[in-house]
Amino acid sequence: MELQFTELEIWQTFWTGMGAAGIWLMGVVFFIWVGFRLSGNLYANAEANVVMRIAATGFCLCVAYFALVWFAMTEWHANGVAGAFLDLKGSVQGLSPNGEMFLAGSDPRAPMSLMPNPPQGILLLCALSIQLMSIWMPKKS
Repeated sequence: MELQFTELEIWQTFWTGMGAAGIWLMGVVFFIWVGFRLSGNLYANAEANVVMRIAATGFCLCVAYFALVWFAMTEWHANGVAGAFLDLKGSVQGLSPNGEMFLAGSDPRAPMSLMPNPPQGILLLCALSIQLMSIWMPKKS
């Protein structure tokens, strides 16, 4: 049995998934902020022990991984929806101009990849650099 969706149902699926991704993004941004707070406090406290520095480093690295997964899941979701649009384009129903634009800007059915695009990678590297340097570099008097 072959499932056939309308374009409106596909759009609804896309926006439902993006709503959930938005909530996940708020959590990632909050935890990045917590990482900045941790690193700033460790930089300010010259007496912080190595265990706390290692724990904060682990926290910041985990949050960066969660951000990578968020980038990948969001792109994978969009590409999956583009695959549904591609199927719909070849059917009797056809595809609206908005669906065509979405399809043109996506990579239908591409596998999920944790490799960020350049701006995403630069953002994560900058955040991690600031956090990790604040954790491990000694405070100058």
